[in-house]
Amino acid sequence: MKPSILVVDNTDDRREIWHTLHRLRPGHRARFLQWACSRVSNAKGDRPMARVTVAEVDDAMRHDDGDNRLTNSVYALLLTLGNQWNLDLMEAAKELEQWAKGRQREPVEKTRLGATSPRT
Repeated sequence: MKPSILVVDNTDDRREIWHTLHRLRPGHRARFLQWACSRVSNAKGDRPMARVTVAEVDDAMRHDDGDNRLTNSVYALLLTLGNQWNLDLMEAAKELEQWAKGRQREPVEKTRLGATSPRT
């Protein structure tokens, strides 16, 4: 089975993921990244943390450049989760599509952005 990073390794898929992320409101992009982090863990049960600050979200809400920076950051971190943490990027893309339609299937705990996530 191919790593999921190779499944979305074409320009059209990557472009679609970026544009779909960009359609989400800035706070929802950060929460989607938290959702993606919650889907993976290492052998010890450690989970990666979503490193998006409140200042980044505020900047994205106020400035086009900040909005693009946030989208690029979340996109890069999402691909990193696929590459280094074995996040199933196809599952993430399907979930992202649901978020873009306003129909998150899984509730996301409203934690403070940048806070550490507990071990499970």
